[in-house]
Amino acid sequence: VGAPSMKFMTDMIKNYSNFASKGNIKLTAESKAGKLTFEEVKTQIDGKLPIVAGVNTSGKNGPTEHVCVIIGYNETTIKPEKGGEVKCKFIKVNDPFPFNQFGKNPYVSAGGKDLGNGQYEILYDDFVNKLKWKETMFNIK
Repeated sequence: VGAPSMKFMTDMIKNYSNFASKGNIKLTAESKAGKLTFEEVKTQIDGKLPIVAGVNTSGKNGPTEHVCVIIGYNETTIKPEKGGEVKCKFIKVNDPFPFNQFGKNPYVSAGGKDLGNGQYEILYDDFVNKLKWKETMFNIK
């Protein structure tokens, strides 16, 4: 059973410490409609903070269908045969859902690379545009 909204999930994280540690450990998180910029992703990950992303793995617009956790990023410069340089911005995502058992894997269909064990690397722009990143939980501490 899924959570009805990212705000609900955020409140659940914040209140979890009351149950898990009897309030001795305080968890905080923020949620927002929309995506983080690549620079914001870098700041979160460099601060050792995971990001929960609400996406639409069908690629369709509409309410969030699925969540995953962004756990890393990579910036690479490639040199195309035509000359010049192109900066590629990748994010690393944990998503343990067994997509391959149910048909197409949306990360691979969107141009991402399956790293195994529910982990993917995908271009930031493809994640935003093809998987329709539309909600975010961040500053999870």
